[in-house]
Amino acid sequence: MAVCAVTALAGVGVSGCSQDAADEQPSQGFVTNLGGEIAVLEGMEGKPEIVGQRPDGTETLDTYRLTAPRQLDTGDIVGIRDGGVVAISPDDPVKATSLGQATAWFPSVDKGKVWAVTEQTAADCEGRGLPTTVRAKYTVAEHETSGRPAVLDLGENSCRDLGAFAALDETADLDESLAATRSRANLLVIDQGTGELIEHNAPTGRAERRREALPVTNGAQVWGARHV
Repeated sequence: MAVCAVTALAGVGVSGCSQDAADEQPSQGFVTNLGGEIAVLEGMEGKPEIVGQRPDGTETLDTYRLTAPRQLDTGDIVGIRDGGVVAISPDDPVKATSLGQATAWFPSVDKGKVWAVTEQTAADCEGRGLPTTVRAKYTVAEHETSGRPAVLDLGENSCRDLGAFAALDETADLDESLAATRSRANLLVIDQGTGELIEHNAPTGRAERRREALPVTNGAQVWGARHV
């Protein structure tokens, strides 16, 4: 049970709830991609509100799809789209801020920042004593999710063999029929074929399933939730 404490200190009232208590709360404002349309649900059983319409002529396409989507602790949703890393606010999920080119990304230890990874051919590494098996050069750049860059090329003027690297397609998770993301202490899972939505809360072990499946087409994704 979540408990909020009120403490009086030197005549000044200080009130607040612990982070643990907030982590135990169910998500609000689910942000989903129904397979070409962006919809927001105010709660698990809420009616999906279409906030991003399917563009004309894309009946068989999903122009909103993100590769490796994840919600940061700041609330921003980040993923790969059209060869670049983008940041999306759950308050305006139709608008995607382009941060830079990327084939992969990972969060920075600094909140509100991400690292973008780009891949080039190994032509720049020729003649530097590397094995002929080297096929690619990777560069990383740190970006603020607001769109302002802070760039660091870890391979600037140098090349070294990092060994074998297996690229992973992260458009889906688990058994490839389920797509999942983490929103604070909650794991959000959607069945891309049936539209079933499930929320798992880590601190309590609680699992909540939406009673009515979402109307998905061409697969689906759950991107995160609004932090309230």
